[in-house]
Amino acid sequence: GNERCYSSAHPHLPWRCKRNPIASHQSTGSEGRHVNVCRCKMRKMQGMRRVRSVDEYERLEPIDPWTSVFYKPRTMVFLCIGFAILIYYSGALVEQDIPHTMEKLGELRYKNYKNGILGACCAFLLYSTVQGPKAKMIRPHPAVWRFVHGLMVLYLVFLVFLAFQTVHDARQFLKHLSPDLGVEPSERNYAEDCRIYMPEKDNKFHGILSTIFDPFVLAHSLGWFGRALIYRDYAMLWTMSILFELSEITFKHMLPNFAECWWDSWVLDVLLCNNLGIIAGMQAVKYFATKKYNWRGMSATPGVYDKAKRALFQFTPASFEWYIWGLTSSPRRFISCTVLILFDLAFALNSFFLKYELWIEPPSCYLNSARLVLLFSMAVPSVRDYHEFLDRDDEAGLEKLGSFAWLSSGILFAETLICYKFGRGLFPKPAPPIVFWAWTSSGIALAVYWMVWYLRDRGIQVDQKAKST
Repeated sequence: GNERCYSSAHPHLPWRCKRNPIASHQSTGSEGRHVNVCRCKMRKMQGMRRVRSVDEYERLEPIDPWTSVFYKPRTMVFLCIGFAILIYYSGALVEQDIPHTMEKLGELRYKNYKNGILGACCAFLLYSTVQGPKAKMIRPHPAVWRFVHGLMVLYLVFLVFLAFQTVHDARQFLKHLSPDLGVEPSERNYAEDCRIYMPEKDNKFHGILSTIFDPFVLAHSLGWFGRALIYRDYAMLWTMSILFELSEITFKHMLPNFAECWWDSWVLDVLLCNNLGIIAGMQAVKYFATKKYNWRGMSATPGVYDKAKRALFQFTPASFEWYIWGLTSSPRRFISCTVLILFDLAFALNSFFLKYELWIEPPSCYLNSARLVLLFSMAVPSVRDYHEFLDRDDEAGLEKLGSFAWLSSGILFAETLICYKFGRGLFPKPAPPIVFWAWTSSGIALAVYWMVWYLRDRGIQVDQKAKST
């Protein structure tokens, strides 16, 4: 069945599903007692309550008395603290000294504008953290994910504001966030010399070694390690990896950073960096998915060492599961998974186009790193929302896309719009004909194959329905 029923009146009795006995299992509650879980359909029974997920069940469990202070709502307390901070930093209790010179008056206005915008953002983040929508993620604390939700809203609003500016004004505006910006950075071309062996140099393998020890090599592996923790499926990850390399070849006439040697693209990137990150990430997924979780409260944990260990485990997932995407299971599922793959590919490409068009140099500017951290933080709940949306059924009550996935879609569209608007006139060199015809022919072949697949699958379903009736 699709529903889980939890016994609170008789936790020691093993509830067993009559239609599917294997579906019943046991999990350990926050108080250390075993709670028997039955997935059979039961609407109303004595001592039982209908919940839709294990995470929701854990939120309904009694909070450990040692940590209950962190889970009780303190809305008025945070409101008073926020007002106190506002009174202090706004200078309401201090007499204002108005400068007599225009130069100092302009500096004061600029400082007040900047502090006012920062204060408004902090006030919104405080509201999001305290009163924001309930998140399905509960570790390390639900307030963390409400804070991430607030950051996503602010980032979307910032992108919408940036979309109304010119590319020159946008570059100058970013100088308010980082004074080092506003200067066109230098783009490295990795395909200047694609020879593996260079006899005229002291270091005969200078080309390969300089690429291997590039600071972005480690970022490749870490990035795909993070993707593995998010998507949790080999087929999806390898498809993304190959498509990203093909995208680099497609846009290398626009971005010099995408020009790479063949051994750099397919050997160092795909086979080594990306593959190692994917394998390491999937091993971590396997560990978390097969791990036995026993979430006893701090008060029920004996010993100082075990209590400290339990406190550190608070920053690990409360539950972990494989994502069964089923990329080739059905035509409809193929389209749904393809949309997710294209979204991930677009986010990755936007990173390079935004830093090129807005003159953001990653090593010396924190904006690109902050964006990547935000993307990872919002991808974890967003992909979960999308996976649950695809696995929905008529009785689950999930009729709309989750808020995190909805916001991620809005952020992607806003970023892509900015890249298109600011990139007009910056890339005069046309795409090679082979690139255009390769993607066109591949798209037509894929569309024809999908149509044949859909019609065949539709015919099988009609035949099965006819035989059943």
